[in-house]
Amino acid sequence: DVVVVFDKSGSMKGQRLTIAKTAVKNLANALLTDENGKLAPGKQVQMSIVQFATSAETASSFTADAGSITSTVNGITASGGTNWESALKNANAAAGGREGVAKYIVFVSDGNQTYRVTSYPIGCNWWTCNPDGGSEGHYGEGNNDSYGYNYDAATAEANKRESGVMLFSVSSSSEASKMDDLAKDTHGTYFDGSDSEKLIKAFDDIAQTIISSSSYTIQSIQDTLSEWVDPAWTGDLSQQIGRA
Repeated sequence: DVVVVFDKSGSMKGQRLTIAKTAVKNLANALLTDENGKLAPGKQVQMSIVQFATSAETASSFTADAGSITSTVNGITASGGTNWESALKNANAAAGGREGVAKYIVFVSDGNQTYRVTSYPIGCNWWTCNPDGGSEGHYGEGNNDSYGYNYDAATAEANKRESGVMLFSVSSSSEASKMDDLAKDTHGTYFDGSDSEKLIKAFDDIAQTIISSSSYTIQSIQDTLSEWVDPAWTGDLSQQIGRA
């Protein structure tokens, strides 16, 4: 199960948004192949999309259809602030679905966090904590993270993910300077995607990591030394094969 957490904040407008969309669609095409679609539903690789700005929401529930992911990604527009905590909270909820499968969160952002969900005693006032009149329940200064509360809240949320869920943090701009720290502080893996070539390569590398950890090619071996060989293990080979 692969949850892509997609930054759609206002700073993503233009080329950044276009390149990020291409990278995510490439990931979907690499993982959600025709061969994958022929597997039983319980054995398929699945993807979902969480989009976030000032707050986050699930844009696409889990699917094995690359076309569905492409359609969702094509419809994303950029506006608002950057709420990592809300994004990761939604990602953790999505990743808590199927049991017995490998799980990945691919978190991409082009800027450091400017909002959070958790309230702290200082760091904002009524207007900057709730720029929409207090209806959305988010907190923060909206343009920086002077006290580090937004980052601390995001880190705490990332560390709440289920055991075994792998986190990839991908910076789609050099402005997202805390993405590397997030990976280090949450036992994740950081990818520098700060320009178009690096971002495409980062998602290609992530695809290969997921594929290599979830797919095994079984080859038939002609044994010409049978009388000398005492197999160390016998049993159901399917039990030894991991899946995502």
